[in-house]
Formats: sequence, C-alpha cells, structure tokens
Amino acid sequence: HVAGIRPTVADRRPLVGKHPVFNHMYLLNGFGSRGVMIAPYASDQLYQYIENSRSLDPEMDISRYEKDYNQV
Repeated sequence: HVAGIRPTVADRRPLVGKHPVFNHMYLLNGFGSRGVMIAPYASDQLYQYIENSRSLDPEMDISRYEKDYNQV
C-alpha cells in the first residue's frame, strides 16, 4: 500500500514567501495535486522575490494570512 501525501492549504492556493516569524526562512509549499504544474512558476516567483525584491503573485503570497498569524 502506498500513500500519496499532498500538502494543501484551506483556500487551495500555495504558500510562497518569507516565514512570518523566522525572517531567514522562506516557504514554497501547499501545491496539492497541482504541484507539478504550479511549482516551476512558484519557484521563479520566490527566486525573483528573494534575489530581485520583486513582489509575489498575490494569489500565492503567504502574507494573505498575515492577519491570522499576528493574532497568535
């Protein structure tokens, strides 16, 4: 028996960007079943964000959860 675990997020959109607590850590996760199709675009987004200070696609940007993790 084999299990295929697919990490996903409640809103079904990936998490890409800087970790909200650990500033030296970046996230690229939550692709679910579309990982093979989305990962190349998302990884380029993260690269451009880190190396060239470009903004992330708002559909993937982890900061969309900022209000949630600031309450902790």
